[in-house]
Amino acid sequence: MTADAAGEWGIPGFRLSGFEGRFSPAGGPTMSTVTPLKSSTDVEVFARVQEGDTAAFAEFYDRHSSLLYGIALKVLGNEHDAEDILQEAAVLIWERAPLYSSALGQPVSWAVALTRNRAIDRLRSVRRRCRIADFEMRRL
Repeated sequence: MTADAAGEWGIPGFRLSGFEGRFSPAGGPTMSTVTPLKSSTDVEVFARVQEGDTAAFAEFYDRHSSLLYGIALKVLGNEHDAEDILQEAAVLIWERAPLYSSALGQPVSWAVALTRNRAIDRLRSVRRRCRIADFEMRRL
């Protein structure tokens, strides 16, 4: 993972698109320039992701980004936060891909768990900040 000129962190050679303006839950963000990898299974595609193949990662993302976004949206109830979590989850999936084991289930199940856990962490963080702010307000 590297930082670009604007200081944004990302995956080398991979750009999330579809977030310009509003997110479209129907189609989800896509990597429209990606050519599918010959109807490969998720296991085959993810094996290539584990080897650092950004095209395979883009295909995996295209296949499952709508599902992952939907999970984040369900947990958080906010489109903007769900988009942020989807991006964070994509980076986590890329970074942790070498750690994935088929003993953990299907790659998409693993990605769902990472996304859900990240969304729950965000929800807990927001709630904790609200409680602290509320406590501070009462002290005044």
